[in-house]
Amino acid sequence: MIRRSFWMLAVLVLAVSAQAQFAGPTYWSFKWLQRYTWPLASHESRVFSCEQPRPLNRVAMDDWICTRTGPIVRVSWWGVLLTSAQYSKRWSYYIAIYRNKPGTCEPEPEPIYRACVRPDVLRYTGRWDCTQQRVFYFSAKLPQPFTQEIEQHYWLQISEDDKNSARVDMEDFRWSAHRPLMLCPALQFSPATGFQQPILDRCDEKPDDLAFVLFSRSLTGQVNTAGYQGKRYATLEARTRDGNVADAVQVELDEDGTFETDVDVPDGIYDFVLLFSSALPAVQRDVEFGDGSVRQLSFFDIFFGDLDGDNEVTLFDFGILVRNFGMIGE
Repeated sequence: MIRRSFWMLAVLVLAVSAQAQFAGPTYWSFKWLQRYTWPLASHESRVFSCEQPRPLNRVAMDDWICTRTGPIVRVSWWGVLLTSAQYSKRWSYYIAIYRNKPGTCEPEPEPIYRACVRPDVLRYTGRWDCTQQRVFYFSAKLPQPFTQEIEQHYWLQISEDDKNSARVDMEDFRWSAHRPLMLCPALQFSPATGFQQPILDRCDEKPDDLAFVLFSRSLTGQVNTAGYQGKRYATLEARTRDGNVADAVQVELDEDGTFETDVDVPDGIYDFVLLFSSALPAVQRDVEFGDGSVRQLSFFDIFFGDLDGDNEVTLFDFGILVRNFGMIGE
């Protein structure tokens, strides 16, 4: 009883701090954010299939508290892949949401939302965890939004769909960790042993939370990078109708030119401008973006060659190319 009272007090304290944290620069998207904390390890989470979501050994869950009523349309998470064959957007993951059991730090037995998703964004983060596994970032649009209610306490499960994974009957994915702990400690559930809470990091044996993001708006894009071999970073600007830049974010492109991001702007209509390498700015005009929006931007017409940055491809750019032709970097 003392332990349970301690955790519930911690939940109330952290809920207040969470509301303060997300009422600032991320107010417009009112998401929950727990990024991967390097170099923490990862944790097993696997079900038989999305159709039969029984734990295959054990599944992992972590919690959040809603700071503003509204839809969740996209879920992102960090994890490691135990085989290179799992590095594909065709494999499925099971997502379930539970209410918190009143007076405890545990989810209720049955989910109130479930979905089977395939990541539309999957990229290597450039990080290796403490077990020498590469850490990847996953992001998937929910097939139907989940409407969260303010001050409600929820649990999120993300699990490998074993039937629709690279190696059936073998573990291919683990969910990466986050610290410091927020709200209740993350947990794993197994039919054989019940709840294991907290879950301990295999490198330092200290409690872990899990790394995930919940978005109330979804903004993805596709950039035509055919033949491009340079660094795959770009800047995306959200501009108001009078041309002012409301927000600008750096985006990282997948191998196929896909990106996912979030801009911190009020609900409204914006022009989205992509600034990419030596290409001319590419524009998507009059995009309505707000609570519950799911928007896909397409930048197919990308014109490279603006080396002097004057928004034109001219003989001056050709002159720069000629002067530097044949040079080799260190």
